[in-house]
Amino acid sequence: MTRNADDAAGLDPALLRLADVPAGRVLTWYSDDVTASEPYGYGWIDVHIEKVERGIRSPAWALTVVPPGDPDDCVHNVETEPDVDLHVVFEQEGCTRRHVLQCPVPRGGNLDTDDGDRLRARLAADPALGYSVVPAWTESAVTSALNSWIAETLGRPDLRFSWNSAAGPSPMRRRVEQQVVDARNGPTYDSGIPGVRIADGVMDTLLAIPAEDAAAVMEAIRDVANGPDSKAR
Repeated sequence: MTRNADDAAGLDPALLRLADVPAGRVLTWYSDDVTASEPYGYGWIDVHIEKVERGIRSPAWALTVVPPGDPDDCVHNVETEPDVDLHVVFEQEGCTRRHVLQCPVPRGGNLDTDDGDRLRARLAADPALGYSVVPAWTESAVTSALNSWIAETLGRPDLRFSWNSAAGPSPMRRRVEQQVVDARNGPTYDSGIPGVRIADGVMDTLLAIPAEDAAAVMEAIRDVANGPDSKAR
């Protein structure tokens, strides 16, 4: 479901200014959740629109792609069906899980022989690896959802979106990553997430930024700690 023009009033002013972009322009988007190395996102995808990146009130993201029926009925949500099932093999190091192998298939489909053999061989070689199947979006599904959003919500079907796979990470992601590096040996605080403590510098930032941005950072930390299943809500 894409919101109609009646819902546009609650949007960030920078997003509303997209309605004044000259006809026929192509708008580029990127995401920390959909990258050149891992071009599939699951659970939800926070989208940055480069045209409005500097003017947006909250620097965390511009729009969020979510599955239909998402309980968070936010004006900045763009609902669309995932188009693939993502088979994920991951390894766990402490509270952190890192993707080792990703194999996408059309929703409800089966892995082809080669991908199935690769997945089984990887799991057999290391019994400590985890495995999960989650509904996910390809970049083309995200682009299609954004095209529908700008046509229906802002009344601009002439504007089109294109994924910039070379962009990112986002300013927030870079800031958090640098703070983690800088604070490795500093004091830490209980995060409320099992196995995760928050470094002093990160805690200072969480207390200083808007509450919605701090919640987004904590949600991202929780996702990393819990692995792929945590975003398949």
